[in-house]
Amino acid sequence: MKGVFSSQSAKHEIEVKGESWRQGDLVNITVTTELKESSYDKWHVVLAYVDLKKLKKNNDNSAFSVLGQSSLQDPETKLNLKLSDNAPISDGQWTLMVLCGEIENLPKAVRLELNVSHHLMLEDYIKTLELFHRFQLKTLKNKKDVLDAKFTLPKTRELGAIEQLNILMSYKENSLHSKCIFKVKKLEYTGTGVEVTVKIIEEDLVYSADSLIAYGSFNQEIVKTKMSKVLD
Repeated sequence: MKGVFSSQSAKHEIEVKGESWRQGDLVNITVTTELKESSYDKWHVVLAYVDLKKLKKNNDNSAFSVLGQSSLQDPETKLNLKLSDNAPISDGQWTLMVLCGEIENLPKAVRLELNVSHHLMLEDYIKTLELFHRFQLKTLKNKKDVLDAKFTLPKTRELGAIEQLNILMSYKENSLHSKCIFKVKKLEYTGTGVEVTVKIIEEDLVYSADSLIAYGSFNQEIVKTKMSKVLD
């Protein structure tokens, strides 16, 4: 991925190896700069997460969570950083950007936006739920240090009481963590008759990385088995 930005004082060419990234990936950045009027001292290359809503509202540095930075010392500057396994994904509010400009005024820096998706382990986990349990992923959003996956469930007799399912998931410390939050309709018998209530049922499931890899591929069976027990 490449972007070229020109102004009265400088021309920056930002090149990032790759077209898209996942949580846990390495980001390799090269910035080539041609100065017209100013010195290198004022320029920095920065990799940062950006809260787009906060940037639009405040238009200041509070919208930027800086992962790393390097001052420009010569015409070519390199910056290599590894994303954490539970880094924010690009979900419409948060995005990852490479910026080049003054560190004190990042909203005015030139920007190259990078697309970050969920960890490959989470991708295989979601695909397994879709394949064996016919869950359909509706939305996937950042929520603190986890991803909030909202699913729609098949309209079957067995699952008809489940109104909503959210799974808070993350891959950290070589384990896949998932908190299943079910919104379930319950029939309760009272002195005046039958009332329908909605209850929240939570189940925590943790899979070690070793258990999720079988013969070099993702172990779908362990996910299928654990989720089937929860649904029962």
